[in-house]
Amino acid sequence: MAVPRKGKQRKKEQSEYFFDYSLLFIVLFLLGFGLVMIYSASSYNAFEEFEDTAYYLKKQLVAVIVGLVAMIVAANFDYRRLAYLATLGYVGSALLIPAVLSPLGNPTAQNDGSVFPASALTCSLQKWQRWE
Repeated sequence: MAVPRKGKQRKKEQSEYFFDYSLLFIVLFLLGFGLVMIYSASSYNAFEEFEDTAYYLKKQLVAVIVGLVAMIVAANFDYRRLAYLATLGYVGSALLIPAVLSPLGNPTAQNDGSVFPASALTCSLQKWQRWE
């Protein structure tokens, strides 16, 4: 039988902010792996078209850097400050429901700039249910 120790027991104080380093490692690994795959798959075509084997790699690297900056900003942003927008998002997306029947909500069209109102409704419904 295990008997609990008597005496000083140190409780670990849980930090208010938690950062998941294993998730960060996985994301960075996948980004690096993806960049290697892009370079590997496109270096020949990039050299033939642009005379630069790393042309597509450079374009993707810019997108990766922008994404990492956005990730850092999002990780440090307190999303609870947006709670007042939950009801507005719910009402706004409920007004978009008829747009699903229009050409705007047609997922087979895939026009440039097409909006999928059902996705907006799903997202705002999830946030509204959490905060209300």
